[in-house]
Amino acid sequence: MPALVQRLLKIHPREVTFERRGFACSSAEIRNRLENIGHIFLRGYHAALQEADQNVLAEDLNQVEMDHRGFAYEGAAMALTLMDGIALRRNTFSRFTAGAGKQHIFMLHVGAGWAHARLPWLRRRIEQAITKLHPVLRWLVVDGYGFHEGYFHFKKQLQAGHSTARLSHLSIHARHVFYQGLGRSLWFINAANVQKISASISGFIDWVEAARAGASAMTHSRVQRMVTCVIRMSSPLRVPPAQRRMPSIRCTVSSSAFRRGSRALSSFRAACESPRAWFRTPRSQRRVIARRRRASRAPSTQ
Repeated sequence: MPALVQRLLKIHPREVTFERRGFACSSAEIRNRLENIGHIFLRGYHAALQEADQNVLAEDLNQVEMDHRGFAYEGAAMALTLMDGIALRRNTFSRFTAGAGKQHIFMLHVGAGWAHARLPWLRRRIEQAITKLHPVLRWLVVDGYGFHEGYFHFKKQLQAGHSTARLSHLSIHARHVFYQGLGRSLWFINAANVQKISASISGFIDWVEAARAGASAMTHSRVQRMVTCVIRMSSPLRVPPAQRRMPSIRCTVSSSAFRRGSRALSSFRAACESPRAWFRTPRSQRRVIARRRRASRAPSTQ
């Protein structure tokens, strides 16, 4: 690759420092560990920019210790996808995932999401661009896109208007995956502090509903899964025992939604009183029986 192009695509190491990103951390051990992950990512990124032979590239990436090797492959995937996106090379990402890098197939797809976030013509049509990838793994590209936006633009992501505009090109399903990647980035933004991560997620709830443009609101279980995701990442770090407890998150449910859920649960329980007889009954008769049961349980108006 020409030296001029390499200089244009190069990412300076200070870009992954807490000082540059504006992340607050009181523990030097946690800060050094998280910053080291960023440096390993950049090592893989720059190695892929310089090395055209993918077998040699994989040998270089395999020199990284096993615990952090996936981050090096993730960075390499970002570089390969960038070169595919600006037509410097052709099909380098797909060839790497099918060949020398297939042992890190998941991290490669996440790294590709970083490249889609950097190139506007890929970001605006990301769902169309990933259709050529594996039908399941391709959603990891959107996850990586969400992580990138949280890691580099976390302050803007706290602004409802900005986030709504940035996600207008994503479908509802893609936004769910985007928020998953955004939630993972909170592990770095809040320096592995579970209480701060919980507070950040709680702050998202107010504007996520508006960003979904009339779709179903983020449920309590989805928020809890986001918290669980980042807590499970705590294994490489020594998190204080006080922070290991699952934080409580408040999530209000309207009374009408509660009543609808209660009625559905009651109907389900009634159907399960004699399941064999119920499922052997023709569907038309099931409806009549269900209506009669609901009528018998309805309060009297007299």
